[in-house]
Amino acid sequence: MQTSSLEVLAMFDETIQAYMARLRGVNAVSDYAPILHTLKGAAAGVGAVGIATLARQAEQALKDGLPPQQEAIDDIGIAVEEVRAFIATQIVDLDD
Repeated sequence: MQTSSLEVLAMFDETIQAYMARLRGVNAVSDYAPILHTLKGAAAGVGAVGIATLARQAEQALKDGLPPQQEAIDDIGIAVEEVRAFIATQIVDLDD
């Protein structure tokens, strides 16, 4: 991978880590939508389709008036960790 692509992935890694922490710490239902929307957009922008899809589904459920489901949040968290692990391998490969 080119350095500029890795820089984008490194920034994405920081973004999804921060927004996942925010998602897990939400206290008000109204706070979920902007976090999910940001995760969805950031993930779509780098091709992390799994995260984008899960965030879109959770965002749509909120729009449909359904309360946030812990399972959906956990699924997003798993997808985030999988993507972060992939990014880490790419950055390590660059350092070698």
